[in-house]
Amino acid sequence: MIENSVDYLISKNKEPIKYDGDEVIFNCFFYGCDDKTGHLSVNKKTDKFRCWKCPASGNLVTLKKHFGDYEEKSKKPSLQYILDKVRNNDKSKCIQYLVARCIPEKIAKACQDHFFYSNHPKYGEAIIFPVYRNGEIISLSFKQLDGGKAKFLGGYETKGGYWPNLTIKEVKENCILVESAINWLTMQSIPYFRNKYTIISSFSSSNIPDILSGANEINIFIDNDPASEKWAQRVKNEHPEKIVRKCIWLKKTLKGYDVNDLAQELKDPQQLEEAIIAIDFDELKEKKLPKKENSKIEGEDGKVTQSQRLLAFAENIDLFHTSDNQVYAVIPIENHEETWPIKSKEFKRWLKRKFYLIEKKPPGGQAFQDAFDQLEAKGQYDSPQCSIFTRLAEHKGKIYLDLLNDDWEVVEITQNDWKIISDPPVKFRRTKGMLPLPKPIKGGSLDKLKPFVNIKFDDDWKLFISWLVGSLRPTGPYPILIFQGEQGSAKSFTSRVTRSIIDPSIASLRTIPREERDLMVAGNNSWVIAFDNISSLKDWLSDALCRISTGGGFSKRQNYTDDEEVLFDVMRPILLNGIDSIVTRHDLADRAIIINLPSIPEDERKLEYKIQQGLDNVLPEIIGALCYAVSEGIKNLPNTVLSKLPRMADFALWVSAVEPALPWKKGEFLKAYTKNRKEVVELTLEADMVACAIRKLIEKEWKGVASELLVTLGKYVSEEIKKSKSWPKKPNLLSGKLKRAATFLRTVNIYSASS
Repeated sequence: MIENSVDYLISKNKEPIKYDGDEVIFNCFFYGCDDKTGHLSVNKKTDKFRCWKCPASGNLVTLKKHFGDYEEKSKKPSLQYILDKVRNNDKSKCIQYLVARCIPEKIAKACQDHFFYSNHPKYGEAIIFPVYRNGEIISLSFKQLDGGKAKFLGGYETKGGYWPNLTIKEVKENCILVESAINWLTMQSIPYFRNKYTIISSFSSSNIPDILSGANEINIFIDNDPASEKWAQRVKNEHPEKIVRKCIWLKKTLKGYDVNDLAQELKDPQQLEEAIIAIDFDELKEKKLPKKENSKIEGEDGKVTQSQRLLAFAENIDLFHTSDNQVYAVIPIENHEETWPIKSKEFKRWLKRKFYLIEKKPPGGQAFQDAFDQLEAKGQYDSPQCSIFTRLAEHKGKIYLDLLNDDWEVVEITQNDWKIISDPPVKFRRTKGMLPLPKPIKGGSLDKLKPFVNIKFDDDWKLFISWLVGSLRPTGPYPILIFQGEQGSAKSFTSRVTRSIIDPSIASLRTIPREERDLMVAGNNSWVIAFDNISSLKDWLSDALCRISTGGGFSKRQNYTDDEEVLFDVMRPILLNGIDSIVTRHDLADRAIIINLPSIPEDERKLEYKIQQGLDNVLPEIIGALCYAVSEGIKNLPNTVLSKLPRMADFALWVSAVEPALPWKKGEFLKAYTKNRKEVVELTLEADMVACAIRKLIEKEWKGVASELLVTLGKYVSEEIKKSKSWPKKPNLLSGKLKRAATFLRTVNIYSASS
């Protein structure tokens, strides 16, 4: 007997076109679909199929019905028979679970005749709560012991059901209604309510127990969410002659907060009783609830589904997908176009609003989801692949800077000039936290930036401006700019000002991330990566910053999947600041520009908000001057040649091409850059214990193996250094240290070679 959709289709002479991971692709044969390129996808794990060209979807039963092979099953077995088959008389694990949920052990044991333990092959270890109606079991609820949501046995209805088993005669005049069996047990643990009320559980906020007809007053302990609010009103509408009241949770409680959450928070039965007795109630009056939307609406040519109408509204928008299969939509907003992922709230709100403006009512939830799924499939399979950019892009020799303003305007920079446009040939994405840049103004000067940053020396000023123009080139690599200085040197403020010129953000400066994935996410969602007040860099973080500076990828298994990866490939400008010398590893130092900021005397300090006000006034001119410099760079780059290429050669070549538009003489950047690199090399060698020992050792040529060198170097350092983590304990570790330091050692005429 065939038990899966793939084998069944093969048995029907439907040959697979290709295998793509868990997906098996066939030509579609539903609804007269003229599919010849494989749009019917069958998932081997879920055993469900879907056609991306027509509405066909379903599972093995759907396929059997289509080919006429489906036979209706015989009468379902009785639920008592199923219960006897799956339950286990050992309820110790159930008791343990309930006690962990702050149900007193005495109450859990007293009520154990009303529930059962099961280790079900589908639902796992669970407490079984039978669902009753008129004294008979109509379904089974499985509450998983691992904390998962309760699940009902498939194929059996729960309408009107309740727990535990009661008759109408047993219902007192005053009753309490709760949503779950766990909440029922919580209320049962309070003598005041157990003795005065009949407590009933309905299992969900979509069900009204039939047995409520035996009560005169119904007090509903709703969960703190909108669904429960509507449920309470439906109870009142169904029993208009009764007094129906709902509890009022404090606004500070979380969404979904219930009686058992309160028990777990207080942990004291006496406090729980006092807290619940003190809860206020609101008496309900009968009122109409909005009807559930029908998925069909009347069209000009008969019945047209809402999903079809939604697709018609979205017919003229441009869809495209990126290389990582993310689908985007270009939607018209007033006098401009906006680009959003179709999974974003912005796109969904646009489509819902479009529907409402024409139909004067919102679309149904299922209809909207059906239309959305079809649009996503269209964007993936029937739309072009395009690149999406963050803040900066390059296209056909032109550079585009996204201003991120409400009109979606972009600065287009060419070799002749720059201008602001609203219809760029490239697409930009906007991520949470990104802020707009002011519209640049022509005729500004970069010297107007000097009063707002604590950079006093000419060489440092040239390197600072060079880093800014380097960051405005969409292709790297990019040097890592590091501000160092003692307390009171305006490191953080200077860093914020620096970022606000290129890539302003709500969180302009961040703390260092805990893992590489967080670093890559930050780089993917912004243009400049900036970290504040760093005291030291761990080796993994130093290596990751190097990869981002010069380009590198990162991959990690996607959550909740077995074999899918999340891939990041970013190259970004990086900005760091700290008091100490935070660069100790040679590969990071090799990519760094370090600017030491002087301490600001007390009589020269100013209020930040006043400095910011002044900066805001001149920022349009500063950005305009940078755009002009970039334009000069585009023009001069093809004819710019360096006699000697330094480290970060692409950056040096670009700044040299821009230099004619910068406020200093041509060639002064390379002098300042070379000087800064020498200072960085010296600082890094001084921070490297092995390099310091090598410099003490080398007065003449030394030969030997790594093990001998390790012993020899040990004579030039203290015992404290030899015991530290930074000192290599094995010859192979020493070899690695030497290779890392080799480039910088050569700058001080120390050469190492291995054979």
